[in-house]
Amino acid sequence: LPPTNPDVLPSPFWDVLPLQNYFAYSPIAESQHTLTLQRRATYTCSYNGKWQSTRKAAETLRYLRLKYSYDFIVFNDDFSATPQWTQAFVDMLEKYDLLGLFMWSCRASPDKVDSKLLDRLREGGCVIVDYGEIDVTTTNSKLDMERLTGAVESTRTIGLTPVLRFTIGDAATNKHHVTEATAFLKSQNLLHKPRIAEPYPQTKYCTEDPKDLDKHLTQINSSFINTTQYSDAELLGIIELMSRGDLDRLEKIRDV
Repeated sequence: LPPTNPDVLPSPFWDVLPLQNYFAYSPIAESQHTLTLQRRATYTCSYNGKWQSTRKAAETLRYLRLKYSYDFIVFNDDFSATPQWTQAFVDMLEKYDLLGLFMWSCRASPDKVDSKLLDRLREGGCVIVDYGEIDVTTTNSKLDMERLTGAVESTRTIGLTPVLRFTIGDAATNKHHVTEATAFLKSQNLLHKPRIAEPYPQTKYCTEDPKDLDKHLTQINSSFINTTQYSDAELLGIIELMSRGDLDRLEKIRDV
C-alpha cells in the first residue's frame, strides 16, 4: 500500500537530468517547473487526497530555486480546496524567505474562491489563477455563470490574471451554448482557445467500463471525444471561431 503521509515519498531525481540544457533551448523566457502537492486528481477525484506538509513544499521550492534558479512554478493543485492549507503554505514561504524569489500559478474552483484567499495568493507570489476546464453547457446555469463571472472579476481586482478554458463535447451542446460561452469570453477579455473534451477518468466522457482494461485504457488515452451533433470538422471550425470571438459567424452555424 502507498504511504498515507505524502512527505515520506521520495523527491524526483532532478540531478540525473541536465535541466540547464532544457532551459537553454526553451521557447519560454522563464525557467519553469510543474509541481503537484496533493495526492489526488484536481477537481474530479472523489478520493480524499492528502497534501504534502507546507514545510516539505517550502523545502522543495527552496531547493529548486537555489539549485536550478527556477523563475516560475506551475502548481497543478486546487488551492481553493483547503484554504487553511493555502494560508499556511504562504506563511511557510515567508518563513523560508522565498517570497519574491519566483512567481507561480495555481488552480482554483470559481465557487470556492473569495477576496481573502485571492489576496493571500497574491501576497505569496501567485500571478495566475487557473479555473480549469468548463463545459460550454454550463452557460445554461445562471448561478454557475454568476459565480464564474464573480471569480474572474475578483481575481482581476486583486491584481491576478484569471485563466479558464471552455470545453466542448457534451451531446447536448448547441449553438446557444457556443455563442453564450463566446460572448462571456469576449466580455471578460478571456479569448483563450476552447478545447474538445477529453475522456478523463471519472468524468462523464469516460464511458468504458474500467473492468475492461483494454477498452478503458484505449479511451482515456484518446486525445479527445466528440459526442456532440457536430462533425469533427465542424467542431474544429467552431473552436477556431470561438478563439477569435467571431460571434457574427458563430450565429450562422447550424443549430442542433
